[in-house]
Amino acid sequence: MSTIVRQRNLEAAKGGDFPIAHTPAEGFELPNGETKVFVVGMLKGGVGKTRLSMLMAFFLAMLGFRVVFIDADSTSQSAHLWKTRVEGQGQKLPFDMIPYPLDDLDRKIDEYRSRGDVDYVICDIGGGNTNAFMAAVRRARKLIIPIGADQSEVDRLNPTRMAAQGASTMSTVGGCEIYVAFNKIDRRRKKKSNQFRSVLEGEAQEGGAYPLCFTEIPQLAAYADAYGHLIDDFDFQGEFEMLDYLLHETGIWEFKRLVEEFEDDEERVEV
Repeated sequence: MSTIVRQRNLEAAKGGDFPIAHTPAEGFELPNGETKVFVVGMLKGGVGKTRLSMLMAFFLAMLGFRVVFIDADSTSQSAHLWKTRVEGQGQKLPFDMIPYPLDDLDRKIDEYRSRGDVDYVICDIGGGNTNAFMAAVRRARKLIIPIGADQSEVDRLNPTRMAAQGASTMSTVGGCEIYVAFNKIDRRRKKKSNQFRSVLEGEAQEGGAYPLCFTEIPQLAAYADAYGHLIDDFDFQGEFEMLDYLLHETGIWEFKRLVEEFEDDEERVEV
């Protein structure tokens, strides 16, 4: 990320007001020069994964990162429809989107990982496309499985984890970290998610306790109203605060590292 973009984001972050930052992250290199690939996926539809993954893409692009979004959901292509609506308003997404169908999903991910000019590749995968799901997980460092506080979604969690674990054993990048995150949680029914959390964190589960994130994404108007719109202004101390927390908790984006890098830049300039 360029020093100017980094400085603008840091100053805004410290003041609690992030600006629009669609400037390309020129010259920025992720740790060890690697493009970060992560999957937001669940072998069941209706869990809110597309909305969550798209908001993550907007967030990272706003910070100046170069993002490629792969819409690999074979059942709905909601992300591509989102893009179509944005363009219908005379606007453009601040990141590239690759639409389904992708018979060569694995090769497409490899292509973007090897180019050297992409910071993040985000794969949105769901429904019953197990082959695409496993192909992406084999090439991803992280998998986020969103679920609601609903028994029908919890019932599909174990098949999703088993598929992910199977894919991870054939990983081309040294393995994939799995995270389960409660999504679309009604804060008025917090007791319900707490009950499911207690069960899923128990060792009695088939395959052992699930790696549940502490952060829960709430069911709020800001998330519901986001679909079809260009999101370029996040209130990180308001309704989108939990999205920021989830990205930090999963290690997808670390503000602390960004601060340290900028401070290092300042020290080099002073010398």
